[in-house]
Amino acid sequence: LSGVPDERWDNAALRQLDPQQRLLLQLRYQQGLTLQEVARLAGLEDLFRARYLVQQALARLQALLRD
Repeated sequence: LSGVPDERWDNAALRQLDPQQRLLLQLRYQQGLTLQEVARLAGLEDLFRARYLVQQALARLQALLRD
């Protein structure tokens, strides 16, 4: 998948994310969980909310990595 973070994540950029964004990206991409699992573990109401928040966190991380 294009744009998906991998092992080369920049720790400084990750530290700039808020804790929920960091958690969501770690659950989704580092642990490879489904959106339904991410939603449940993050205490979100449904997988659609999880998908939206993961996309927002990924966009924020990509912006940080570009800077």
